[in-house]
Amino acid sequence: MAKVLLIDDDVDLTTLLKEYLSEEGFEVATAQDGRAAIAQAASSAVDIIVLDIMMPHMNGIDVLQRIRRSL
Repeated sequence: MAKVLLIDDDVDLTTLLKEYLSEEGFEVATAQDGRAAIAQAASSAVDIIVLDIMMPHMNGIDVLQRIRRSL
Protein backbone atom coordinates (compact mmCIF):
# COMPACT_ATOMS: atom_id res chain seq x y z
CA MET A 1 0.00 0.00 0.00
CA ALA A 2 1.16 3.56 -0.67
CA LYS A 3 2.81 5.42 2.18
CA VAL A 4 1.95 9.11 2.71
CA LEU A 5 3.90 11.61 4.80
CA LEU A 6 1.70 14.49 6.04
CA ILE A 7 3.65 17.55 7.15
CA ASP A 8 1.70 20.36 8.81
CA ASP A 9 1.91 22.29 12.07
CA ASP A 10 -1.89 22.13 12.46
CA VAL A 11 -2.36 19.00 14.57
CA ASP A 12 -6.14 18.93 14.09
CA LEU A 13 -5.77 18.98 10.32
CA THR A 14 -3.12 16.24 10.21
CA THR A 15 -5.20 14.08 12.56
CA LEU A 16 -8.27 14.44 10.35
CA LEU A 17 -6.36 13.81 7.11
CA LYS A 18 -4.60 10.81 8.65
CA GLU A 19 -7.97 9.28 9.58
CA TYR A 20 -9.40 9.80 6.09
CA LEU A 21 -6.34 8.48 4.28
CA SER A 22 -6.02 5.49 6.61
CA GLU A 23 -9.66 4.57 5.98
CA GLU A 24 -8.87 4.59 2.24
CA GLY A 25 -6.04 2.12 2.79
CA PHE A 26 -3.00 4.39 2.86
CA GLU A 27 -0.21 4.00 5.39
CA VAL A 28 0.19 7.47 6.92
CA ALA A 29 3.03 9.08 8.87
CA THR A 30 2.89 12.64 10.19
CA ALA A 31 5.29 15.39 11.18
CA GLN A 32 4.45 18.74 12.78
CA ASP A 33 7.58 20.69 11.85
CA GLY A 34 10.33 20.82 9.27
CA ARG A 35 13.01 19.09 11.31
CA ALA A 36 10.74 16.17 12.17
CA ALA A 37 9.65 15.95 8.53
CA ILE A 38 13.22 15.72 7.26
CA ALA A 39 14.02 13.02 9.81
CA GLN A 40 10.84 11.09 8.95
CA ALA A 41 11.52 11.28 5.20
CA ALA A 42 15.10 10.09 5.73
CA SER A 43 14.14 7.16 7.95
CA SER A 44 11.48 5.59 5.75
CA ALA A 45 10.55 5.46 2.09
CA VAL A 46 7.39 7.38 1.26
CA ASP A 47 5.41 7.44 -1.97
CA ILE A 48 3.95 10.92 -1.57
CA ILE A 49 4.46 13.92 0.68
CA VAL A 50 1.66 16.36 1.51
CA LEU A 51 3.50 19.44 2.71
CA ASP A 52 2.32 22.70 4.26
CA ILE A 53 4.28 25.70 2.99
CA MET A 54 3.75 28.07 5.92
CA MET A 55 5.19 26.48 9.06
CA PRO A 56 7.19 27.97 11.93
CA HIS A 57 11.01 27.60 12.11
CA MET A 58 11.39 26.15 8.60
CA ASN A 59 8.97 26.72 5.74
CA GLY A 60 7.77 23.96 3.44
CA ILE A 61 9.94 25.06 0.52
CA ASP A 62 13.10 24.73 2.63
CA VAL A 63 11.92 21.35 3.89
CA LEU A 64 11.33 20.11 0.35
CA GLN A 65 14.74 21.34 -0.82
CA ARG A 66 16.48 19.50 2.03
CA ILE A 67 14.53 16.30 1.40
CA ARG A 68 15.39 16.44 -2.31
CA ARG A 69 19.09 16.95 -1.55
CA SER A 70 19.10 13.88 0.70
CA LEU A 71 17.75 11.57 -2.02
